[in-house]
Order: sequence, then C-alpha cells, then structure tokens
Amino acid sequence: MQESSLNATPRIIVIDEFLSSEECLHMIELARPLMKSSVVVDKATGDYVQHASRSSSNSYISAGSDSIADNIAKRLADFASIPVENGYAFKAGQITGVTRFSYFRNSNS
Repeated sequence: MQESSLNATPRIIVIDEFLSSEECLHMIELARPLMKSSVVVDKATGDYVQHASRSSSNSYISAGSDSIADNIAKRLADFASIPVENGYAFKAGQITGVTRFSYFRNSNS
C-alpha cells in the first residue's frame, strides 16, 4: 500500500491498493441488493425526498455485515489509529443514466 496526500486540512489521502480486487467485488455484491434512490432534504418539510437532479442510488454497509467487511473496517481503523467502533458504515454509490451533472445543495439558504 502506498499513501499519497491530496489535502492537509481536512486530511484527505489516497491509499493505493488498500482493497484487493476480490474485496472490491465482494463489497459491490454486498451493496447491490441494498441500493436505494438517492434523496435530498426538502427545505419546507425537512423530509427526505427524491429530486430530479439526483440519478444515483446508494447503500450503506456496516462493518458487522460479514467477515470481509469486518476485516476491511479493522484495517482501516488500524490505519487511521481509531477504534473500529468509531468508524462509519461503508457507502456504495452508483450513478446511472447521467448525461450531465446538475448541482443540488442540501441547505436552507
């Protein structure tokens, strides 16, 4: 694994070959049946709603999903020097049918 820094504050790094090809494929297969259409926050109601600017789907995979996800979460926690229980779920996203990008900001302003 090789680490390269993209930004100091906030800290953003790229870790080449952190996951194997097999781990990537496994996480994709875990995520596939959990995919749901992306949503935004409605300014008026605060509810999550679908919006025409979003053509993506996403899912969240918790570290406890299976032994492979557990091993990835442990490796990531060790790398970041944080307890594994302080980590977030893995997010998988898929964009389909997009011919242009439409910016949408989730805010009340």
